Amino acid sequence: MKKQINIYTFLLITCIIIIFLFTIIFEDNAYIYQPDNILQGPSNQHIFGTDNMGRDFFIRVMHGSKNTLLLALIVTSINIFIGFLFGTFSGYIGGLLDSIFMRIVDAFLSIPNFLIAISLLGVFGGGLFNLILFLSLTGWCNLARIVRNEVIVIKNEDYILANKVFGYSSFRNLFYHIIPSIFSVLSFYFISLFIGEIYSIVSINFLGLGISAEIPELGNIISDSKLFLLSKPYLLLFPVIIIFIFSFLLHILSDELRDYFDRKKSLINYSKFIDFSFINNNFENE
Repeated sequence: MKKQINIYTFLLITCIIIIFLFTIIFEDNAYIYQPDNILQGPSNQHIFGTDNMGRDFFIRVMHGSKNTLLLALIVTSINIFIGFLFGTFSGYIGGLLDSIFMRIVDAFLSIPNFLIAISLLGVFGGGLFNLILFLSLTGWCNLARIVRNEVIVIKNEDYILANKVFGYSSFRNLFYHIIPSIFSVLSFYFISLFIGEIYSIVSINFLGLGISAEIPELGNIISDSKLFLLSKPYLLLFPVIIIFIFSFLLHILSDELRDYFDRKKSLINYSKFIDFSFINNNFENE
């Protein structure tokens, strides 16, 4: 199991490194207008051909992949941080604050995050800042509910209750036991959310509601390529293949991580059961 995780992680990191290396080495090739090379087919010089501006399409797709991944990483990180923060403290504090917060989360979850984002982008306009802001408004809500539920379960575990009996502070229980225990949830949820943000960013830019069309991004590239669907179908095919590769690797890695942490959690719970059974038996014998 761990070996499979390492293999998929290696493949994913290798793909990302290759993309970033190409974008550094061939920085100008994605932007320079070359009228003599317009819409050329794949060749030894241009392996993906050229676009309607004569730019090398392979380099253009590499730059678009880099920008899409960076945007998805930023939005995902913001949503993970907010969801983790609110979910942890809501679940740990409980009471009226928890009830109020969960009702707010339920209200946000009643409308899909993507629909909220494109509606606000349509009203207030696109751009890098607005794209990140509107995708981060409610994208954290589902994670907040998941983390909150995990915290409630963990804080009622026998070893946490025993810590309170022995005088451990709430701070120690929260930061030394509860928060480390939910890192497994964050790890595979981060990947799942990252995949979703890739789809959202590509879709929004495809609709023309995101960043400037001058900036290479997979959604913008696909939007430009659809004009040549019949005459140059490979222009649409190549960026879609890139999205599929990343989505495929990320989905597999997410599944492997979930299975790994589920097994690890089962072993930990079993060991706790054995420990407490041993303690209870000793008390009964005495």
